[in-house]
Amino acid sequence: MPTVTCPSLSVEEDLMRELREVAEALHLSPDDVHRQALRLGLPQVRARRLGVPAHLLEPFPAEELDRYYSRPEDEPLTAEQLHAALPKEEPR
Repeated sequence: MPTVTCPSLSVEEDLMRELREVAEALHLSPDDVHRQALRLGLPQVRARRLGVPAHLLEPFPAEELDRYYSRPEDEPLTAEQLHAALPKEEPR
C-alpha cells in the first residue's frame, strides 16, 4: 500500500505534552498517538486504549492452553481404537 508523507503539523505545547503523556501511558510512540488522535480524538484514544498493554499480560498456564486449544484429534488413540482401525481379514 503506498504511503503519503504529510507535512509537519504545528501542535500547541500543552496538547503536545498531553499527547506524550498518553503515549507513555499506552506504551506507544507519540506519532502513533497523534495519528490515532487525528482520526478519533485524543479523549477517545485514551479511553479506548487504556488498560493493560498486551506485552504486560501474563501468559496462560500450560493447563489452560491445553484446555482451550486442544482438539479431540490431537489426543493419542487408545489400544481399542487402534485395534478397531486395523483392516478386517476376510475368512478363507
